Amino acid sequence: MGIITPRSDVRVNQMGYYTANDKKATYATSKEIKEPVSFTVKKNGETVYTGKGTPIGYDETAGDYCQILDFSTVSEPGTYTIEVDDKDNIYTNSRTGETYKKYISHEFKIGNDVYSGILKDTLNYYYQNRSDEDIEESKITSSNPKDKKSKLAHSAMHKNDTAYIQSEWIKTYGREFDGDKRDSIDVTGGWYTGSDSTKNVITGANAVWLLQNMYEMDKSRGDASEESLREARYELEWMFKMIVDADKDSVWGKDHANFVYHQAGDYRPNSFAGKTYIYDEEYMPVRIVRPPTYAATFNMIACAAQAARLWEGIDDDFAKECLKHAEDSWKAVMAYKEKWDVSGVSSGHYWVDPQFAPIGSYVGTGIYEDSCVKDEAYWAACELFATTGAEEYYDELKNYENKYSRAGVTKAFDIELSQLDGVTYSAFNNSDTTTLGTLSLYLSDKTAARDKEIIEYNIIQAAESMLEIENSSKNGMGIPFKGAEVMERIGMPGDDTHAGYEAGSNACITNNAMIMAYAYEASNADMKYLNGMTQAMDYIFGRNGLGISYVTGYGTYHSNNPSNRYWIYELDHDFPMAPSGVMVSGPASGIQDDYVKSLGMERGKVPAQKCYADSVSSWSTNDSAVDWQASFAWNINFAENAWDVPGPLPTTTTTTTTPPTTTTTTTTTPDPGKTTTTTDIAVTKSGDANCDDTVELADAILIMQSLANPDKYGLSGTAPKHLTPQGKANADVDKSTKGITSGDALRIQEHLLHLVESLD
Repeated sequence: MGIITPRSDVRVNQMGYYTANDKKATYATSKEIKEPVSFTVKKNGETVYTGKGTPIGYDETAGDYCQILDFSTVSEPGTYTIEVDDKDNIYTNSRTGETYKKYISHEFKIGNDVYSGILKDTLNYYYQNRSDEDIEESKITSSNPKDKKSKLAHSAMHKNDTAYIQSEWIKTYGREFDGDKRDSIDVTGGWYTGSDSTKNVITGANAVWLLQNMYEMDKSRGDASEESLREARYELEWMFKMIVDADKDSVWGKDHANFVYHQAGDYRPNSFAGKTYIYDEEYMPVRIVRPPTYAATFNMIACAAQAARLWEGIDDDFAKECLKHAEDSWKAVMAYKEKWDVSGVSSGHYWVDPQFAPIGSYVGTGIYEDSCVKDEAYWAACELFATTGAEEYYDELKNYENKYSRAGVTKAFDIELSQLDGVTYSAFNNSDTTTLGTLSLYLSDKTAARDKEIIEYNIIQAAESMLEIENSSKNGMGIPFKGAEVMERIGMPGDDTHAGYEAGSNACITNNAMIMAYAYEASNADMKYLNGMTQAMDYIFGRNGLGISYVTGYGTYHSNNPSNRYWIYELDHDFPMAPSGVMVSGPASGIQDDYVKSLGMERGKVPAQKCYADSVSSWSTNDSAVDWQASFAWNINFAENAWDVPGPLPTTTTTTTTPPTTTTTTTTTPDPGKTTTTTDIAVTKSGDANCDDTVELADAILIMQSLANPDKYGLSGTAPKHLTPQGKANADVDKSTKGITSGDALRIQEHLLHLVESLD
C-alpha cells in the first residue's frame, strides 16, 4: 500500500501528445545499456515508426540510466504504445503476482484533445474543498469511477466558523485551549488550504491569483470562461473577512486596522480523520485566528486589485468593493514601510516584529514564513497599477530592488529565477512573488511599451534558461527543474540541510511550465516554448523516475491516495476515494513523514524522483494544495487553448529567403474586425503571416488571433507582434475568399502537412 513499482520502463506522458508538439519518451533502466536501443511506435498493434534511442547515461535525480526516445514525426491522431527491443525486461511483482513487460509503454494518445475533461475535474477540486458548504452530489463533477460518487458528498465541516483572535505567535497550546479569548470573529467560508482544516491567506491568495490570471490570459487572447474567476471569488470574499476591523478587534484593531490576519484553523494540529459529524460535534476543536502579517496583507491587496479590473463590466459593485479593500489596506500597510522594508539577520522575523510570520514547524502547521516582504509589496503595487494606472503605484514598483532574493538581486519587471546551484529553481512560490507582479504588468494595457519590452525580454530569457535545463544531456526526463539544498529548522538550536527535491516539487515544475507558456505568447507563438511547456507536463503525467501519473484518475498508472482528512478510502472503505483531477505534491527528498520512513527510505540515499509514496499517510510527498492545483489547472487550460485553430495541426516547417518588395498603389482592403485604407503590398512569402521568413504553425495561429481579437492582434493591435500590413498580404492564401479568414489558417496547415503543394 503506497509503494510505487513502475509498471513500465518506457516512461511516457500517459495522457498523450499534441499532434504538432515534440514527442519524447524515456527508457529508464537500472543497468546501463550503452548502445542506442531500437524502438517502435505502434498504433493499434501496427508499427508506424521505428527509431533509435539517445543514451545520456545515469540521471542522478531519476535514479536510472536513461535513453531519450524521440518520435516527434508521428502525428496521426490515435492510440499508441512504444516497444523497446529489450524483451528480457520483464518483472514479476512478488507481492501481487503481477507480471510487467517493462519494455512496453503504457498506452497514450496523439491528438489535439489529449487533456479533454481534465480541467473540469481539476476545478471541481475547489468546490469539494469549500469549508462552509454542504458538498452536494449534484455539484460533484469529479469522482473516482471505481467508487460511488455519492460518498464524496458530505455536510459542511465548518458551516459556522468563529475563531479567537490571537495576540501573539504561540508554538503550542495546552490540551485545553489556553490562548487569548478576548475577541472572536466570523471566518466562515473559504477553501481548506491544508489537509488539517486550516485556511491560510498566503496559499489561498496564490491560488486566487493563478485562477484569475488564467481568466485574464484567456481574455487577452480573445475568449475566456468565467468559471475560474467565479471560483476565485469564493476565496476572495473569505479573505475580506480576514481584514482587521478596528470595531471588532481590541487586540490589533487600534494600530493595524485593514491589515489581514494570516490564517484561521484549529488551535493545535491534529491528524484526526473522521466523518464530519464526529469532527464538528464530538471533537470540536477551538478555532483561532493567527496575528495579522505584512505578507497576508500584501497578498490580499494583490488579489483584490487584480479582481477589481477583471470583474469590471461583469459585476461592477463587486469590482468597486475589491478595489476599495485593496486601496484601504495598501494605505494601512504602507504606513509601516519603515518596519517591513527591511532585510538582514536580525530583522524580518516574528520575534522582532509579530507582523512577520514564523516558520511552519514552529507552530506545527503550514504558515509560510516570510522574513522579506519586499517582493509582496512589489506584487501588490503591480496589481494596483495594472488596475488603476495611478502614478503612486508605478513609482513604488519601478523602484523595487530586493538584494536578498534567492535570485541574487531582483528588480522591477524581473522574472525571479535563481541560476545558482542548490537554490530553489521555481519562478514563483508562496514566499517569492516578484514574478506574479511582472506577469500581470505584461498583460496590462496600462504598462508602457518600453516597460513591456523589458518584461518580454525577461520572460523569454527565463524560458531559455528552463529550456537549457530541459534539454541538458543529463536530464533524462526532460523537466525544467533541478534540485535544491533545503534547510529545515525543526527546532532550536541546529539546522537540518539536505539536497534534492523540495516538498511540492510538482508545483515547481508546473510553475516553470507557466513561464514557458508566457514566452510562447511573448515570442508570437515560437513553438520551442510551447514544446518546453508541454514537455514539463509530460513529467506530471508519467515521464518521470517512477513512471506514474501524479494526477488522480488520469493515466494508466496514477496516484490514488492524496493526503486528505476525508478522502481516506485507503484506510477505511466507508470513506470515499479521492476524486479525479487532483495533482499531488510529488517527490520530496526530505523523507519527512513517518510513512515514507517506514518504507525504508533514508534521506540522501534515495534518488530525488523516487522519494514518493502514494498514501494518505504520506503528507510530505502526496499532499494536495489549492495553489499547486491552480498552477496545474492553469497549464492544462493553456495547453488546450493553444490549439484553438481549425483543422489538423502541422508538424513540419518550410524555410526560404525572399527579400521584401512593395508597390505604391493605394487601395482599400478588409482587415480582421475593421476596415482600413492601406497600401497594396506585394507578397514576400505566401503564408508568412508573422514575417519571420518561415511558414509554420505560428502563422496560422496569428491569423486566428487577429480574427478572434483584432484590437490586440489586428493591424492596429496592441500586441508587440500583431499582424502587420506585410503579414496580412502574405497571409491571404485561400484564393476562394478575398481577405483574411479562418480558411487561410487552415490552408497553411494543409500545406505544412503536405496536403497542399503550394500556397502561391
